Amino acid sequence: MESATAPGPNGEAGQESPDQPEGPATRTSEFLTVSAAAALAGVAEETIRAWYDTGEIRGARTPQGHRLIDPTTLKQRVDYVSVGQAAEEFDLTPYVIRGWFDSGEVSGYRTQPKPATPGTTSGPGRRRISRSSLIARIAASREAEE
Repeated sequence: MESATAPGPNGEAGQESPDQPEGPATRTSEFLTVSAAAALAGVAEETIRAWYDTGEIRGARTPQGHRLIDPTTLKQRVDYVSVGQAAEEFDLTPYVIRGWFDSGEVSGYRTQPKPATPGTTSGPGRRRISRSSLIARIAASREAEE
């Protein structure tokens, strides 16, 4: 992790200290750097920054402004995919996946809806589907066919 110059206890400048996230009693070791998060998730660093900036993953910022990523929310973001991504990845139709989600046969969550623009209404957020629950549902379907 990077080091930064931080003021000492009496305000004197020039002491070396590791980056620490802002906020209550958090340890840097509990977070991932953007580059480590990108490598772990298999995406570009810019994607991690975008997810952080839009609130899709949580974390903290160092006093220098560097993002530190919460690995728990990163895992959730990577494990959950959109209906379209799931359809493509598992060779199913979006209609089938939406039906399984709406009936509770696969787990997931809905994102926050975008604010309505003038002349439109805001509906529910988009579905994010758990890959592991989708795999289990597909396996159950195949077992039922046998």
